[in-house]
Amino acid sequence: MANSFSLKYRKTHLLLLFSITIGTLFIDQLTKFLAKTFLLKEVFVVPGVLSLNFFKNYGSTLGLPVPCFLIIPLSLSTLLAIILYFKNGNKLESSQLALGLILGGAIGNIIDRISLGYVIDFIDIKFFSIFNVADIAIVIGIILLGFKILRSDKIEAKCE
Repeated sequence: MANSFSLKYRKTHLLLLFSITIGTLFIDQLTKFLAKTFLLKEVFVVPGVLSLNFFKNYGSTLGLPVPCFLIIPLSLSTLLAIILYFKNGNKLESSQLALGLILGGAIGNIIDRISLGYVIDFIDIKFFSIFNVADIAIVIGIILLGFKILRSDKIEAKCE
């Protein structure tokens, strides 16, 4: 009976992870489609600070200098590492939001890179970078996962 509860509990967590991943991917792809279709010229949201501007990004996330031939293998390797980490018995509980955001964002950018040869970016912060919803999801997911890891390390240290 305990095993049945454990399996149901794990399935619930996996379903939540899957839902967040698919939701993030859907929002990312929808916003990229809208940007590609309707952003024929730059739209100033806050002049001089924030605009919406269709941009073909042949580089990597947030303009980090990574050679193009390494981007897809690095992205796929990172996704595989995350999946294997949790498949090998590491705690999934309370990480679904972070992982769903990271996976959904990463898959969205990989889809662009494979199907288009570039990633669609359209949120342009003038003093920072140009990026998309997937990039935002990945960054938020990494921050949430970092907080979770730091918090669990502090809890383990208190228990020792």
